[in-house]
Amino acid sequence: MMNILVGKFVLEANENVPKLCDLENVELKFGKDMFDVLQLGDYINDKALNLNTALKGELPGAFIPFLYEMNVDPSFIKFEDALTFKNGLVDFMGMNVYNRFYVTDYSEGETEVFHNNKGARSKMKEGIRIKNMYETTDDPNTKRNLWGREIYPRCMYNTLMEIKNKYRDLPVYITENGHGMYEDADENGYVVDDARIEMMQGYIDYMFKAMEDGCDVRGYYAWSSMDLYSWVHGYEKRYGLVRVDFDNDNKRIPKKSYYWFKDLIEKYQKENS
Repeated sequence: MMNILVGKFVLEANENVPKLCDLENVELKFGKDMFDVLQLGDYINDKALNLNTALKGELPGAFIPFLYEMNVDPSFIKFEDALTFKNGLVDFMGMNVYNRFYVTDYSEGETEVFHNNKGARSKMKEGIRIKNMYETTDDPNTKRNLWGREIYPRCMYNTLMEIKNKYRDLPVYITENGHGMYEDADENGYVVDDARIEMMQGYIDYMFKAMEDGCDVRGYYAWSSMDLYSWVHGYEKRYGLVRVDFDNDNKRIPKKSYYWFKDLIEKYQKENS
């Protein structure tokens, strides 16, 4: 059995600004396959390359012409590689799903990825700018967390349907989805994390909708089971369904979200047994 794990984003055009990013024209200019290549990264999207080769067994059709355009010698690509790709299709895939890229026309500046690593101490919003092509913008109807990331549950549905319709209908596991927060525990260490429950319930509801529409989703893994160390935020940003008291021998106390998730799983099992 072979699998692939990716962090997946869906590109959506902003319809709330006068000057729209015309995604159809981007596709016409560069070709559908090239649009996949350009969609998420600097100028070459490694995820699109991974998905084409792992799920379809081929490189994007416009990849080699694009290399020539960028003055890159494509001779490193061998004919026998194509046979390897065809024989190496994965049996299932895992996806970390959180948000989309909500885009408008490029305004100015170099290609750049924006991250907010300071949380509430910064007004930076997560996003990306691709020079001469597009940049992310705000949807006034969508919330963001304190780290500037959009909370857009429908991206779960859009992402799953894109995999099914655009690449292959294969088993998929949601290997990561959850909500980071600042948290305050009561005197017993209990945390009422309603924002986490609201966020995760929205994404799970859209996952169920995708399943109803034919997506073969085999599992959902919450990020995360308990509070853990963040390589950027240390122990300040909490992710878990279970609180870890790092100052009291790492004592573990289930949060409100723990009991909500437990009940959700039990209900699903009863209804689908």
